[in-house]
Amino acid sequence: MSEKPQRQRPGGTSPLSRPSLTANVEALKVGDQPADPGTTEPAKPRTREPVNTGSTDSQEPGTTESRTEPRYTQYVRKEARVRDDQATALLVLRKKVAAQRTTKVEPVTDNVLIRLAIDLLFAHSDRLRGDTEEELRASLLETENH
Repeated sequence: MSEKPQRQRPGGTSPLSRPSLTANVEALKVGDQPADPGTTEPAKPRTREPVNTGSTDSQEPGTTESRTEPRYTQYVRKEARVRDDQATALLVLRKKVAAQRTTKVEPVTDNVLIRLAIDLLFAHSDRLRGDTEEELRASLLETENH
């Protein structure tokens, strides 16, 4: 019986005879760079830029200080199931509203429009009558002239 020839590797040598690999990477830089590049003082971390600089929802009236946390952290997560036609119409409406804006200070999202719809529901809650979703919808959407 003949002996099998030794298997050839792409590098031509055995992995045991290759020099070991060493990592050669830059140090991770976080935050602002020091004012003087020659200093070894660590950079001060930056605070997050305000998401909505024009809004003063959670501030005292008359103050101009901006919030630094994202707006969504102020809200309670509430999940809702919507119909396919509602999801599609919401997407179309969001794009339409976003395209019509002149000042784009904060993004218009599906959640923004849903919060507006909830506010509108509460503003007309006295009109809600019925036992089913269809009856409640009809009572809410009927015109003021009954």
